[in-house]
Amino acid sequence: MPGGLVLVSRGVVQNLKPYTNATLMEPQVVEKTSADGVVQRDTVTTQVIAQEPTASQEAIKMPGTNGGGFFNSAAYGTAKSRALSKTDVLIG
Repeated sequence: MPGGLVLVSRGVVQNLKPYTNATLMEPQVVEKTSADGVVQRDTVTTQVIAQEPTASQEAIKMPGTNGGGFFNSAAYGTAKSRALSKTDVLIG
């Protein structure tokens, strides 16, 4: 429990909301090359932001070394919020 509260205080998401669609301020152009060499350009104007109980699940994962957590990965972007180490969570 204390580890989850530490993560929430450091900005890790902890809620039960559905995914949020955000409009990008600067749309991105993505190039895709098909197997026959045709280049297709797509403009990305939205981003899907995950909203879930991440903090509590990451706190459970932290003492272990086998990955896991909400995203089933030890290297997902929101799992490493603001230079927080395993030591910070275990002490908290």
